Amino acid sequence: MMEIDIVERKENPAVKREELKFKVDHMGNATPTRSEVKAKIAAEEDLTKSLLVIDSLKTKTGLGITEGYAKVYTRMDDLKEIEQDHIVERNVNEKKDVEEESEE
Repeated sequence: MMEIDIVERKENPAVKREELKFKVDHMGNATPTRSEVKAKIAAEEDLTKSLLVIDSLKTKTGLGITEGYAKVYTRMDDLKEIEQDHIVERNVNEKKDVEEESEE
């Protein structure tokens, strides 16, 4: 089972987003994928998955802990304007995210 703890929240009005630093405890399990972490954070924090960008994940070897940094936007236009194309492509699969959200 994966537990996520948000250790820091910071509003960044200059780029119209909230920034999150978090720790994922996955002791005894495989390192979670970017998609799994994104889904868990979105569900626990009541966020729109397509507006959440997982910027980095760093696993502490042998500890079952992964530290990460995420950015939460309020509008897709802001996300696409600020983030680099490869980051948008890696984090935003609008069709898939919209389908999953409509199923919930």
